[in-house]
Amino acid sequence: MNVKRIFGTVLTILGTIGLIYTGYELINKNTSYTSLTVIGVIALIFFSRV
Repeated sequence: MNVKRIFGTVLTILGTIGLIYTGYELINKNTSYTSLTVIGVIALIFFSRV
């Protein structure tokens, strides 16, 4: 099994979940924008896995 491929898949899934969560919370305006910004940036990093 290729560990690099599994790790990349896990990061992509976490990034997708983070971006969906950030979008959902921004629409509902439930939490502060600072925490949503941090979550969104981390999710983008995970999603892009540069």
